Amino acid sequence: MTALSSREREVLNLIAQGFSNREIGTQLNISEETVKSQVRAILHKFGARNRAHAVALDAVMSLERVLSAVQSAENSLENMLSGIPG
Repeated sequence: MTALSSREREVLNLIAQGFSNREIGTQLNISEETVKSQVRAILHKFGARNRAHAVALDAVMSLERVLSAVQSAENSLENMLSGIPG
C-alpha cells in the first residue's frame, strides 16, 4: 500500500471526525474540488470502497502498528532478561 501524503493524512483525519468535503476545504483552506481529489487518492491508495471504509482500514492499520511495536518491545525485554543471572 502506498503511504499517504501529509495532506491526504490531514484530509483522512478530518473525514474520521465526520467533516464533509466542504467543511474539510474550509478547514484546510482548499477548494472542495481539491478535497474530492484528495479523497479519491486516499480511496485508491487504500483500495477502499468509500470514506468510511478508508477510515476503518486506517484504524486497523494503526492498531496493527501498535501491536507490532508492543510485540517488538516484549521481545527486547525478554532478550534483556534472559541475560540476567537468576
